[in-house]
Amino acid sequence: MAGRFLFLVAFVFVLSAKSVFTQSDSSAVLRKQANKQKAMKVINKTLHVLSLLNYSDRTYDRTFSGAEAYKIFEGKEIERIDVEILPPFGVTIDKPYNDRFTKFQRFANSIQFTTKERIVRNDLLFTEGEKVKPQKFTDTERNMWQDAIYKDLKFVLCEAENDTTKVVVKVIVQQRWSWSISTSAQFDKAMLGIEFKNIGGLPQRITQQVSANYRKDNPYLVFGEYEYLNIRKSRINVYGKYLYQPIERGGDIRLSRNFFSSESHWAARVSTGLYQNSSIIPNSLADAIKGKTYYNYQDAWGAVAFKVKNPNSSTEIHKIILAARYYRKHYDDRPFSISKDKTVRFLNREYYLGSVGYATWNYFQDDNVFLNGGSEYFPLGLNFNWVFGAEKDEKYGRRFYNNFRMSYSAAFPKLFYLNTDFSLGGYYNGKDFQQKLFQYRLRLYSAKVNLGKKIFFRQFITFKANVGFDRPKDRELILNDATGLRGMYTSQLTAQKIYTITLESVLYGNFKVFGFNGSVALFADLGWLQNNKPYQMQAVQGIGASLRLRNLNFGIGYFDFSLVFYPNFLNTPQKPYTFLYVPEFLKGIRQDNLFEYYSLEPEYNGQPTLR
Repeated sequence: MAGRFLFLVAFVFVLSAKSVFTQSDSSAVLRKQANKQKAMKVINKTLHVLSLLNYSDRTYDRTFSGAEAYKIFEGKEIERIDVEILPPFGVTIDKPYNDRFTKFQRFANSIQFTTKERIVRNDLLFTEGEKVKPQKFTDTERNMWQDAIYKDLKFVLCEAENDTTKVVVKVIVQQRWSWSISTSAQFDKAMLGIEFKNIGGLPQRITQQVSANYRKDNPYLVFGEYEYLNIRKSRINVYGKYLYQPIERGGDIRLSRNFFSSESHWAARVSTGLYQNSSIIPNSLADAIKGKTYYNYQDAWGAVAFKVKNPNSSTEIHKIILAARYYRKHYDDRPFSISKDKTVRFLNREYYLGSVGYATWNYFQDDNVFLNGGSEYFPLGLNFNWVFGAEKDEKYGRRFYNNFRMSYSAAFPKLFYLNTDFSLGGYYNGKDFQQKLFQYRLRLYSAKVNLGKKIFFRQFITFKANVGFDRPKDRELILNDATGLRGMYTSQLTAQKIYTITLESVLYGNFKVFGFNGSVALFADLGWLQNNKPYQMQAVQGIGASLRLRNLNFGIGYFDFSLVFYPNFLNTPQKPYTFLYVPEFLKGIRQDNLFEYYSLEPEYNGQPTLR
């Protein structure tokens, strides 16, 4: 059914750009158009039913204008802040008043846990009586949007009636429905769940899901989450989860406080978890490896920031950051420490790391880049840091770790956005340096190129070089889906040095079909593996196409269906082609500096360790 759904939407989406311009006064054409409208209604109803394969109450596509929108009010005193809270159904922020609700809208709104006004005010980084700072307003927009508590939000500023030196701020938010049924059909499972949000009018949610997995050795999964955001305006969040399936059971708990604004002085994150496995699945396409494991982990990170004066910019904030992290993972039971093919490890690990660095708080807002609508945020500016500390490895003992990392991001709105970084690090065991690694990464996407009124184009380029020296066999680098070759889930493509290039051309439709935004992409992932002989390389390529859809009315925030073919395939258990179905947003360009905890780990490569 999901395949028919994809074909139907893709067919109508591709043909619609042409069909909307067909007009004629002849009776034959009018009859044809009438029949077409009837067919469209049938298709629309069909899509509505099929949309239940992947539904949840999501946010709207709103594109924010950033700090520039507030600069005309900069320096003026905030006289008053008014808050308006809209129900989830029957109204929008642009049309907030409605006296003709449907029966379902009235019922759904009546059982809504109405957000308390003080909860909205707790999210605001600006207060009455202070001067307008554009960066505070755009930081607040960004936080509230990324927390995804509200379906929509908007700030309206206007001068006070009797004093042009003061402004009145109106904050309008539309609630997401407190009672959500979430369904999803994915490439490896079918899921049904329920989510309770905004319980008691507070920023908390409880999620409970059950899925049927497409695996005989692990046929089902029960999964639950709890989260409370911004406890008493402290910006401290609490999160907990559990999972239970035939081959794995366990849970995590976490307390965290992020660098939530340009004026944040500290951040911290503490988490712990306990898991028991009867078998291990190395990746979604691999067979399970039998053997019991029982392990626990602890992870603690903290950072403080000191502002560096920058008189040349009011939006780009520079800070010196001191950070530290402790991580421990311990196995009480395991079938082996390292598998025979060296691709699976159950090793006890512990490390203590410190870091000092220079970081930039600034970001670029864009839309229709990785998502087909809505605001997306990309880091800007120069960042660099030195990481140092000790790691206790079960196989290689206690070693000292050193790494230097630098990144730079810039936006040329009419040309392209560029993000580049490099790092150099390694271990020292008291006698010599080991396991050295040089990493370089370049990511670039072009500005919109209009191809008529209804279609535009972007080009994406990504280059990665991971160059290792003196790396033992069980610590060789891996080429797979996470490191540059999408759809490649095997762990057997290993080498001392790996280079990848991704070229991706994307056509976006600047129109909607039955509420769907869409884009079509053609891509080529090219990878090279090199060991000690400099002129001997093995090459593997992935060439394919993607259909990407978005329809928030149907609860589809991001939907990517890709077909990848590997023409020069190496000898691995994986087939020479892969179908990928990605029902959530997994792409983007992260802020890899000391504002984020995940960048402080040994040999960090842009893919944070989950646990």
